[in-house]
Amino acid sequence: MKLNKQEMVLLYALLRKHEKELEKEIYTLKYRLEKELFNFLTIEEIQALDNKAI
Repeated sequence: MKLNKQEMVLLYALLRKHEKELEKEIYTLKYRLEKELFNFLTIEEIQALDNKAI
């Protein structure tokens, strides 16, 4: 995706304005994904994911 300068400025302003709300949404999404994903992964696979995230 390629944005022009005005689009980048508007997107940045929007993200800054809603930063706190987005943090909550991202945390919620991460939690839900972990809950679903961890039902299918082994302990070793989960540890490997954790090591990649660091």
